[in-house]
Amino acid sequence: MPKIKKTAKNVVALFAGDIFNRLIGFIAVAYLARILGATNFGLISIGLAFLSYFLTISSNGLPILGVRKIIKCKDDNKIVGDFISTRFVFSIFAVILIFLISFFISSSQLRSIILAYSLYLFPAAFLLVWYFQAKEQMGLIVSGRAVGMMFYLILILIFVRTNKHIIYVPYCWFVSGLVTSLFFILIYVSKGNRIKIRFSFYRIKSLFLEAFPLGVANLIGQITLYLPPIFLGFVMSPKEAGFYSAAAKIVFLFLILDRVFSFSFFPAISKCATKTPERLNNVFNQTLKWIVIVVILFGFSGILLGKYLVLFVFGKEYLSSVLIFQTIMSYFMLTLINSAFTFTLIALKQEKAYTFSLFIGSIVFFASAWFLLKIFGPAGMGVGLGIYQAVVLLIMNNKLKNFLDTKFLKIIVLPLIVSVVIFLPLIFTVDLNIIFKILIILICMIPISQLIGIKREELKFLRNKVI
Repeated sequence: MPKIKKTAKNVVALFAGDIFNRLIGFIAVAYLARILGATNFGLISIGLAFLSYFLTISSNGLPILGVRKIIKCKDDNKIVGDFISTRFVFSIFAVILIFLISFFISSSQLRSIILAYSLYLFPAAFLLVWYFQAKEQMGLIVSGRAVGMMFYLILILIFVRTNKHIIYVPYCWFVSGLVTSLFFILIYVSKGNRIKIRFSFYRIKSLFLEAFPLGVANLIGQITLYLPPIFLGFVMSPKEAGFYSAAAKIVFLFLILDRVFSFSFFPAISKCATKTPERLNNVFNQTLKWIVIVVILFGFSGILLGKYLVLFVFGKEYLSSVLIFQTIMSYFMLTLINSAFTFTLIALKQEKAYTFSLFIGSIVFFASAWFLLKIFGPAGMGVGLGIYQAVVLLIMNNKLKNFLDTKFLKIIVLPLIVSVVIFLPLIFTVDLNIIFKILIILICMIPISQLIGIKREELKFLRNKVI
């Protein structure tokens, strides 16, 4: 019972804090989008995309590996010291690489923004979120992130008053990262721990090789996810990148739901895979049914409300972001479904199949990006992300069929096709009040849930896992 209570508290703390932090970050994004304008906001988005790539490179899967190490080993100080030292060295190399790449960027303003963002890599090396995650101290994680996001928002409101202050944005991000890292270090030290920094070539090499497989899958996903603003910025213009980034920020806010499923449903899958594998097929399919219900409801409702959301948050200047947002929602919908397959494959120790699916999906995305851009404009990047996730889903399903009866057509394909046939004409062609459109979507969810196979058994499963 104490374990259950602790887990429940962690889940509640994490989600409440995650929603709060994302909303604070979203307010900062909306403010910057309005103050800077689409072109300058695009430059900021390109700089942040570069930073995301090099954060992934400098972390190289170390946070995931660190969680495993802390859980298994009792010498916290040694592990923390080794991991911080290793990541700090990786960060130095990443900054040097960014500096060399910057010589090939023609825009001096964009070059300055990218270099300013690269400073964040240094405090990120000392970010001990992974340590407190291993200790299941989610309240501290939420608090640390909240301090950092609030600090960032305050700095933005103070220093970024016109579009001429664009260079202050990455510096505000750097200072907020510094504050966040300092918060976790002070908490760590206050518990009687010490941080022992030591630069051992043998240890750094060993951790690099051990963490490398974990970092590859993450890098592939990040490259694909953050390519569109960079691609649009160089092929079209920073303004188009700004339109895309504004739309993407709203979609990423929807992805809070992905974290909800990760913490509420997927532990059941992992537990079944190790303790009661004979029940795994049933638990997987029940989980998948509820995910598809949420995907259809929130996905098509989001597409319907896209214009209202974009104009409310960013203003009329970002009208071009509406169609982009609606296409990126395909990425949101398939991401939630893919998460069920991802966690199940990992539970079955099939990480290579997951990494392979990401690799093939990214190849398809990269190969089609130019053609999609020519056909659909910036919205083609949203279409491309949807195709990427669809390819990943097909490959993972093909692998998972060797272990489970996934009922892919019945639970996923058929309900999605029916929903597209019903809802897309309603959203784009029928001249009805938006309230009536939402009501129609809600009413139609009843027969769709029957089509998916929601019965008394699924309702009982939901009550046991969530309520």
